[in-house]
Amino acid sequence: MELPIIASELLKLIFTTVLVSIITLFGLGYYLKKQGPEFAKELLKTEKMRSMQQKGAESRVNKTASSMVAKDLMETTPLSELVKYLSEETREYLQEHPETLPGILQSYAGTIDLALKVAPQVQSILGLNKLEVKEKFDF
Repeated sequence: MELPIIASELLKLIFTTVLVSIITLFGLGYYLKKQGPEFAKELLKTEKMRSMQQKGAESRVNKTASSMVAKDLMETTPLSELVKYLSEETREYLQEHPETLPGILQSYAGTIDLALKVAPQVQSILGLNKLEVKEKFDF
């Protein structure tokens, strides 16, 4: 006697579960059909923003590294002897915008080379100590 009651209750439970599942799936399908494109647009927008932030971070790292290299080039290489004759404003600008340094060096390569070759002679004429300058030029 109890077996038919348990079986009927079990069938009711299965039927209710299937019915609720079907209604839920249709409701979800309808919602996604209406809201899906908006959801996809938001997802793409979020991904685009993340990509832009990543590029910005990479750009900051590259600019910082370039700025540090430019500063080192202008302070610790033979180029530093010529850079000290530039105005403070120009030196600061070159340090803030290191991406311009290769182009400038290429544009003025002949002048820089000549100045580095002539510098010891000018210093000897001016009576400056040649040894100090030579030590600065040695790598």
